[in-house]
Amino acid sequence: MVQLLLTVEFVLSAYVSVQKALKHVMTKFTCLMYKWVMLLVGIKNLSFLNQAVTPFGQIGLMVCYDLRFPELALTLRAQGANILTAPAAFTYTTGQMHWQLLLQARAMDSQCHVLGAAQQGWHGEKRQTWGHAGATNSRGQILAITDAEGAQLMTVPFDLNEQRSIRETMPLMQHRKLMSF
Repeated sequence: MVQLLLTVEFVLSAYVSVQKALKHVMTKFTCLMYKWVMLLVGIKNLSFLNQAVTPFGQIGLMVCYDLRFPELALTLRAQGANILTAPAAFTYTTGQMHWQLLLQARAMDSQCHVLGAAQQGWHGEKRQTWGHAGATNSRGQILAITDAEGAQLMTVPFDLNEQRSIRETMPLMQHRKLMSF
């Protein structure tokens, strides 16, 4: 059993945020910086669709808005993801209504652990974010969720053999049939 640190999420999310913003136009300095970050967290390879191969499984990298759409989570799972990550800055109102539900839904759709790192609090005088960073297991059960203000660190169990068993018992990816009308 491996303990996953949500802080890895922040390192990986920084990579994804910059990668998407630059749209494949990276300077030599940026390339060197991200090679260092990948080395730091043990990433061996990063695929086109934001998937990192790590010593404890493949991580599918998403951002908060991606949680609203199952297709990306399912694509990352089809490419071998065991864990999905989603750094977020949900507003207080939408976060209160949707955040936990979306973490659980993407976990159930993809049968992946889902880690959601989330900004929390006031950002200036007008913008408030929900926070409540959380982690779910491959069945969509909440393993940990924060409700206190301030920076926090959480660890959650991750057992690759248990995940394989869940996927074998209920082979959702093999049973999935998309219909067009």
